[in-house]
Amino acid sequence: MKISLAGQSLHRRFRLADHPLTLLDFPRFARAEFGINAIELNSPFFASRDRRYLTELDNVAVGEGVDLLSVSVDGMGDLCEPDREARSKAIEENAAWLPVAAHLGCKTVRVNSIGVGHEQEEEAMTWCIDSYFELAERGAKEGVIVLIENQAGIAANPDRIIRIIETVDNPWIGALVDLAEFPSEIDRYEAIEQLLPYANALHARMRAFDDQGLEPTLDVARCLHLVERAKYGGYIGILFDGEGDEREGVRKAKELLEKCERGEVKYDAPARPIQAAKKTGKKITATGKKISDGLKKIGFRFEV
Repeated sequence: MKISLAGQSLHRRFRLADHPLTLLDFPRFARAEFGINAIELNSPFFASRDRRYLTELDNVAVGEGVDLLSVSVDGMGDLCEPDREARSKAIEENAAWLPVAAHLGCKTVRVNSIGVGHEQEEEAMTWCIDSYFELAERGAKEGVIVLIENQAGIAANPDRIIRIIETVDNPWIGALVDLAEFPSEIDRYEAIEQLLPYANALHARMRAFDDQGLEPTLDVARCLHLVERAKYGGYIGILFDGEGDEREGVRKAKELLEKCERGEVKYDAPARPIQAAKKTGKKITATGKKISDGLKKIGFRFEV
């Protein structure tokens, strides 16, 4: 199992008034504090997007032996916005992070869809698809895959995420599957099965732990069972999203993942086949992401 750390896990530490954690400190902190050598960056924590700062960040990560996997972009507008001008602005503001990721050697950028309150509107879905179509085109030019994460709004429902990805039909778009972030009316584990064939990245979001070190609201062993059956070979990113000490939360999340890997925490799975994804005629790679022949022709490879 390859474990990474999402910067959002330490958001309070990044925002401290006195002596905050900086993005330049993050690679060393992740390795020294948690023994994690792969991290996900979050746009609000960047001090700058100029080349000098990005080169310094890249050099720090290389020096620490830490891989920069992805940039998660937040607060850059609504891709489902009815107003064309506002929607175009959102596309531009999100697209501005693609060259940032490319400069840092990140393979993916997560872009929020939003559309809160417009989930059932077909027009909003059309606008969202158009927005991701353009972002995927731009991502292709930078060599960076654009990811949709299951969060509030249009992307809260796995069926809508799949529809966006399959309609855009571009190898430079995929899913970031958050194992915990589904509405209560959606069966979490069925939704995870649906999305895994499209996944380029995963978030193991954990909020609390009981006396046995288990996450009481998330069957982590069951999630990892589904991930293994889907033959996903990428990183599993810790995203601690609870109250209390963030450092302790990340440690406990890592310990739980490792206990599951060692078989100390098990899921007794019923004997049944994994749920099939929609048939598109595209091959499923070792990472679980469906990739068209076009991407293979240009020699792009996923690390597993």
